[in-house]
Amino acid sequence: MCWFTAFTLQNAAYVKAVGQAELILSVMASTLFFRERIAWREWAGMAFIGASIIMLVLVI
Repeated sequence: MCWFTAFTLQNAAYVKAVGQAELILSVMASTLFFRERIAWREWAGMAFIGASIIMLVLVI
């Protein structure tokens, strides 16, 4: 319900960026609390997500 409210109140690109940042934070929490090991592909994917968030913020 909160996602739909956010899409109606704000630009969709910003809402998607928050969702992507949430993914990165959840992976970081899983490594700290659950001691999961992250593969190099997952690190590369997080780097791409981080770069896309930065590009989105700088362009808009």
